[in-house]
Amino acid sequence: MPEEAEVIRLIAIKKTLECMGAVTVTGNKNWSTESIQRILRNEKYAGDVLLQKTYTANFIDGKIKKNDGELPQYYIKDNHPKRNVFSNSGRTRPEKR
Repeated sequence: MPEEAEVIRLIAIKKTLECMGAVTVTGNKNWSTESIQRILRNEKYAGDVLLQKTYTANFIDGKIKKNDGELPQYYIKDNHPKRNVFSNSGRTRPEKR
């Protein structure tokens, strides 16, 4: 049953976004549930931050690797103001400066 509730919630969000005329980052007016899930799971939109997602494995080469448990990660709640993901203008992210 929890999975069904999640699907219903995603469908409701999808319909709401499409009725609002909100567009995806690529300018698409049709939202996929994967896009919505990615936004909902992204800690940055909630005002939190996860440190050390990546790290420099070798400073000589400068190669950056994804941190899959090699180093500790730090989760900081309320690090910055929460982002209003969907504004009235239909944009999903702020303009580039």
